[in-house]
Amino acid sequence: MSEQSATSAPSEREKWEADNSIRERELATKQKEAFTNEAKLNLQRDELDIRIKEHNRSRFTNPLFVAVVTGVLTVAVSTVSLIWNANVQREIEASKAKAARILESLKANSPDKAADNLDFLIKSGLLTEPGRIEKINTYLRARKPGEGPNISVESTVSNSGFSVQLAVRSTEQEAVQAINDIKARYPAISNEPIVIISAEVNGKRLYRARLGPYSKADASSVCQALQAAGGQCFVAKGGGPSNEILTSSPNYDSVFVPLPPSRP
Repeated sequence: MSEQSATSAPSEREKWEADNSIRERELATKQKEAFTNEAKLNLQRDELDIRIKEHNRSRFTNPLFVAVVTGVLTVAVSTVSLIWNANVQREIEASKAKAARILESLKANSPDKAADNLDFLIKSGLLTEPGRIEKINTYLRARKPGEGPNISVESTVSNSGFSVQLAVRSTEQEAVQAINDIKARYPAISNEPIVIISAEVNGKRLYRARLGPYSKADASSVCQALQAAGGQCFVAKGGGPSNEILTSSPNYDSVFVPLPPSRP
């Protein structure tokens, strides 16, 4: 009886092996659980990253955010544009003022007096641009006495005198520039006096670029000399609104078309 009990009872080794097998199964189960938990953690981490990215993306694509950013950019661009336009306009006005100052200095009874006026503008500091000052100084150094542009005062041309009309422009500065360009192109009239006649035609202010004043014979002679050199002109009676055409070029351009009398 005792021998059968000893035979059926497990040995110590068998118990150890059984316990070891149980521990191994438990360890394997725990490892599987650890792997499963780690996979879940990674999955949750990935899901969190996706949600963060979606949140950031939605913040920048939100209509309100886009509207605010667009409004700020529009205001910034408008402000910069206004500042730039204001600076450009200021420069234009300053340039016009300096051009008008130079034009006024040319309103003298002789080229020498006009040159003295230009020299005064530079020495008094009324002209400050180095490039413009250098050009005027170059002109003054190269100018011979008695030569150069000058503008006669408008009142010097009376209705009893005559003048040679070369062009019509919408501003006084453009009229002076046009007549100086023509004089530079045709040396035969380079030393002739300039007169600018202002007139209102059909409600619009125009400026007639002329040479003069002359007698009728002298005006005809100057215009004929210019036409012989290939220029375009006509002789007008007086310097006021009554422009009676006495001699004209057969092929004058539209800018040389005689002006109708001004309305009273």
